[in-house]
Amino acid sequence: MTTRTTLPPRVRRPLRPGPVAWLVIGIGFGVMTWALLGVFRESERTASTSWFTWVIGAAILHDGLLLPVVFLAGAAFAALRRPALRSALRWAVGVGAIVTLVTLPVVTRVGARPDNDSLLPLDAVRNLAVMWGVLFVGAVLVGLLVDWRRGRRSAPTPERSR
Repeated sequence: MTTRTTLPPRVRRPLRPGPVAWLVIGIGFGVMTWALLGVFRESERTASTSWFTWVIGAAILHDGLLLPVVFLAGAAFAALRRPALRSALRWAVGVGAIVTLVTLPVVTRVGARPDNDSLLPLDAVRNLAVMWGVLFVGAVLVGLLVDWRRGRRSAPTPERSR
C-alpha cells in the first residue's frame, strides 16, 4: 500500500514551466533566431552600427530599469496577504503597462509640430497619470470588495455553527 505524502500548508513546491510555457519559449527563441539571421543575411543593406546600438541600448534599458522594477513590483505583490487584492493589482499593472506602451509615442509627443497646436492638443502625461491612478484605486476597491465578500461567505452563521 502506497501512502501519499502531503506537504505542510506553508511549504510550496517550486513552479516549473508547463508545456504551454515551453511552447512559448521555443517560439520566442525561433523568432529571435530568425531576426538575427535576417540581420546577417541583409547585412549589405543595413547599417550594422545602427542595429547594434539599438540592441545594446534595449538590453541595458531592459536589464537596468525594466527588470528591477518588475522584480520589485512582484516582491511587493507577493507580500500582500489578501489574494483578491493581489490579483486585482496584478491585472491593473498589466493593463496599465500595455496602455502605457501603446500610448508612448503620444506621451513623448512624436510627430508634434510647433506650427500645429491641434496635432497633439491634450496633456498625454497627465492623462496617463490619471489612468494609472484610476486603475490603482479601482483595483484596490475591487480587491477589497472581493476579499470582504469571500470573508462574509465563509464566516460561520448561527445556522452553520450548530
